[in-house]
Amino acid sequence: AAVSKLTMTYNGDYTKNNTTQTLYLFNWSTGTWTQLDSRIVGETDVTITNEQTAPANFVSPAGEIRLRVRGTRSNSQSFIGRGDFVRFTVETAGS
Repeated sequence: AAVSKLTMTYNGDYTKNNTTQTLYLFNWSTGTWTQLDSRIVGETDVTITNEQTAPANFVSPAGEIRLRVRGTRSNSQSFIGRGDFVRFTVETAGS
């Protein structure tokens, strides 16, 4: 069935404050990553929800969805990213 809506929910944090977190979904039509969100995240969990109302390109013919979470810092200080939760909710036409 045709996908009519895709909702992604992600929750996580980092071991260092002032870490830039960027979330991407893979676009199967173009073979590229599409940025969904970018914000500063620190040692407190942050939950991000993103809804795609034209999601067909983000779900492969086999039903695969790929999420990339990238953390960066402006200095060379190391850090650990902790992804605690991710959920994809897919709605199909007529559901």
